[in-house]
Amino acid sequence: MLINIKNFREVITKATMNFSIETLQLRFSDRIVSDSINGNGTSISILDVENNVLDTHEGLTFNFADPANNVIPFIQLFDSEEVNLSLTDLFMKFRDGAQITKVGFCSDRAVKRLGTDDVKDVEWFYDLEIDQDLINSFDKIKKIGSRFGKVYISVDNKRLFLETADKVNRYSNAVKFKLADIDMDNLSLAYVYQDMCNFFHCIEMDLEKNFTLKVSFDSEQGLGCIYAFSEHGNEKYSLISRENL
Repeated sequence: MLINIKNFREVITKATMNFSIETLQLRFSDRIVSDSINGNGTSISILDVENNVLDTHEGLTFNFADPANNVIPFIQLFDSEEVNLSLTDLFMKFRDGAQITKVGFCSDRAVKRLGTDDVKDVEWFYDLEIDQDLINSFDKIKKIGSRFGKVYISVDNKRLFLETADKVNRYSNAVKFKLADIDMDNLSLAYVYQDMCNFFHCIEMDLEKNFTLKVSFDSEQGLGCIYAFSEHGNEKYSLISRENL
């Protein structure tokens, strides 16, 4: 059978939230389905998308450990966008002319899955359509945020912000963008900088799919959640805030 390398890489990138998620199961039929979660349960990616990777309608399941290192570097060795693929229980074998590359599967027991087709339903206190203005704002945060390692969703004096800083340090510099006026007590929810970058990267890959962003806060656990989903609900991404950042 033929496999489209470019589309395969794109699906892996989205299903692992740009490799914030360490293991992956992809289930192929007429569509490609995954429900992936990282080891500490803070990054979630759910896909149910068109199968534009394999020219087969046979039900196939692929399990991968650390696809960022065990899959992507090997399939990037091909110059052709489409190559031949054969399968065994242990390996994918890619062939293009004289070039042959083997990529191994892992046990399904090594893969961490969410086990549902959506994130837990909670009370969302804010939502907005993700537009280019928000993407542009986050692009500026990306230029500064690596020095702090944190991105915050915060409420200050009834105003909701997206910001980067180090709030453990009272003298920290900061960059923030106002999202909305909101009738809510002051709040500060910290997310890992790189995870937030990966979250937005997956959305930017298909911004024309009209993503909506929702924000929640569980006062009992002291944790927040951001959740983005495409217009037709076939791509969903979620991050849980961290208490110890």
